[in-house]
Amino acid sequence: MSAQLSYVDQVLTISGELSFSTVQRLQQQLKNDLLGATDTVLVDLSAVTKADTASLALCLSIERLVAKKATVSYQHVPQAILAIAESVGIAELFSKAN
Repeated sequence: MSAQLSYVDQVLTISGELSFSTVQRLQQQLKNDLLGATDTVLVDLSAVTKADTASLALCLSIERLVAKKATVSYQHVPQAILAIAESVGIAELFSKAN
């Protein structure tokens, strides 16, 4: 299992399997990658192949890291992530998703 992210031109692309075993490493990388984030960060989840509840933790980390300097918009959110968000009452996190 592996997951990767890249941050280029205000687009954060996340790929692979988002699980407890992969998200912790990604959260550490996010702290460095999003230091210079301004305006809007577009999170592209089109390459996510598997997601569990840890994927929500990752999305909440993104929100928290850029809260005072940028907004977050999501694109191609997998149905699994949307279903988990709905079940825990935070579906509005993805209200701006494409």
